[in-house]
Amino acid sequence: MKTNTQRSILSVAALAFILLISNIPAHAKKISIKLATAAPVNNITLTSIEGDGLSSEHTISVIFKRNVEVRSNGEIEVKIFPNSQLGSEKELWQSTQEGIIQMTTASCGALANFVPEWLAFTTPYLYDSPYVMAKVLQGPVGQKFKELVIQKIGVRILGESFLGFRHFMNSVKPIHSPSDTHGLKIRVMETPEMVKLVEGLGGQAVPIDWAELYTALQQKVVDGWENSFAMIIQSKTYEVQKYLVTDGHTNNVLPLSINEKFFQSLSPDHRRIIIESASEAITAFQGSLAIGNTLWVDELKKRGIEIYTPTPQEMQKFRDLSQKAVIPYVVSQIGQEWVDEVANAVKQAEKEYYEGK
Repeated sequence: MKTNTQRSILSVAALAFILLISNIPAHAKKISIKLATAAPVNNITLTSIEGDGLSSEHTISVIFKRNVEVRSNGEIEVKIFPNSQLGSEKELWQSTQEGIIQMTTASCGALANFVPEWLAFTTPYLYDSPYVMAKVLQGPVGQKFKELVIQKIGVRILGESFLGFRHFMNSVKPIHSPSDTHGLKIRVMETPEMVKLVEGLGGQAVPIDWAELYTALQQKVVDGWENSFAMIIQSKTYEVQKYLVTDGHTNNVLPLSINEKFFQSLSPDHRRIIIESASEAITAFQGSLAIGNTLWVDELKKRGIEIYTPTPQEMQKFRDLSQKAVIPYVVSQIGQEWVDEVANAVKQAEKEYYEGK
């Protein structure tokens, strides 16, 4: 029979074993991240970017995955779900909020469905350079917005890339000034601010789903649409369009985001790996886009697209009419404070960027 002393020793040993097991670090088990994107696949090597090439933010996912898995010594695996396999961008934000997936590259345009304050950053013709908006998003107003995203939907924005300024394209006539848009049916995203932008310029806004865009342009259901060079190349709409005006009314902002509860569950070392890998992946994609935005103009011209760059006077007409139509709607949705804060932050960022002040 066991003595009381023996039983005590065994009890202590058993308790010590249980404590040992319960305190094994979380990173001893492989951590799996589902990273979902709406982007089509591209294949990246040392000498080429194939598939959808420079235009696809799939680049972010690939580089992020490789860096995270190498730096974590295989403790973290990243599973990429591209090309809207897990839903639309709005659905990807929802899934990230609910923790169904851990990460996404869904755009800020879709984020506005959950955090409408983003609308203040989408005022048409608000800024001329993505580097200015980068300063805004990295500054106090941008940080305030990112904290709001965490508070409202429990998602952390790790960083953001810029897919490019959006331009008008059509198959009917050149657009040099707002008056040239009169009578044109322009496909837009299904958002009120984009409808009001086109209507403010005198065109007819027609919301059409992305999947139906090419056919709608081909069959003349609409005369034109608006998007960045990257998306024009991806969609191949240059095959059924003729004219493009580089007015740059808004910019596509693409954050790399992570569920906050999941992020906080990681060890400090793993959080650092996530943050660093996100930053490097975004930087790499921005580099590829800089190359693309330089070369795509010539590519589109070779394909027969007539490209017009408005004069400063023409741009002012675009700006005045569109802002008069859009800003009152935005204020009605989120109030004047956010609109003013973002506009003032842009002015300050422009001084710092262009004047060094």
